[in-house]
Amino acid sequence: MTGPAGIRTVIPEGWTVAPTQSAGSVQATDPADSSRFVRYGGSAVPNASIMESHLEAESDFAAARPGYSRVELAQTTLRGYEAIVWEFEWTAPEGRRHVKAEYWRASGTEYFVYASSKAADWPEMVPILTAMTENAIP
Repeated sequence: MTGPAGIRTVIPEGWTVAPTQSAGSVQATDPADSSRFVRYGGSAVPNASIMESHLEAESDFAAARPGYSRVELAQTTLRGYEAIVWEFEWTAPEGRRHVKAEYWRASGTEYFVYASSKAADWPEMVPILTAMTENAIP
């Protein structure tokens, strides 16, 4: 699938794709369970380092989400690009949710792949996010 800023990745067959409220992002939802979804996209690199911008995003997200707890927020590389892995849980109206996202910067764009599900369903999402990350271009 091709998404915002020209990102290309794979998503599960049959999942429904729609734009999100955030510019530079689309969401693919499992038609059998709308609590399972992935997002992918890209936008211009912010004026902060990758770690600074995601620490700020985490602070904003945590302030608005009850029960937020970080699993991981670490700087890394992805195919030679500067990257961040951000994994967390929070308490949503439908119960505990688990999210993991990978963000990387290339040629002035920050790209990402993101997976979210109920915490109990998270093991089923791991291979989906792995495939998205391994097949993401750039």
